[in-house]
Amino acid sequence: MTGMSIWSDYHLPASVDEALALLAQYKGNARIIAGGTDLLVGARAEEEPETYQALIDITRILELRAVQKQEDAIVLGAAVTHTEVIHSALLEAEATCLVESCGVIGGPQVRNVATLGGNVAHALPAGDGTISLVALGAEGLVAWSDGIREWLPV
Repeated sequence: MTGMSIWSDYHLPASVDEALALLAQYKGNARIIAGGTDLLVGARAEEEPETYQALIDITRILELRAVQKQEDAIVLGAAVTHTEVIHSALLEAEATCLVESCGVIGGPQVRNVATLGGNVAHALPAGDGTISLVALGAEGLVAWSDGIREWLPV
């Protein structure tokens, strides 16, 4: 990889709506980032990495960092790390397979920053946590730039 940066602008929105507005502003030339493990590994592996005008870091959006029970479901935010999954008493009690699968992903350094949402979004074959989500019948809430939120199977 050359010494050039893969992005020019870096944003830390405080809400989902602010992140969606930033995505719209960059008209397809921005990427969402939380842990960044897939993005950075991919950039290092490529001789000419793909570049973006902006990265939009969602780790400061509180609702995307939450693990909580809502009625008869457990809601995990897209920026929840594998370590946070492993240490969740709620998930240990109600989704043990997810806790166990997130515990074997990478080493501690990777688990501390890599997110379950990133694994789902990138659909990588080594996404152990994603397999558990499928087994648990998980659904993902996807936010689009036009404001529509849509539940889709994982």
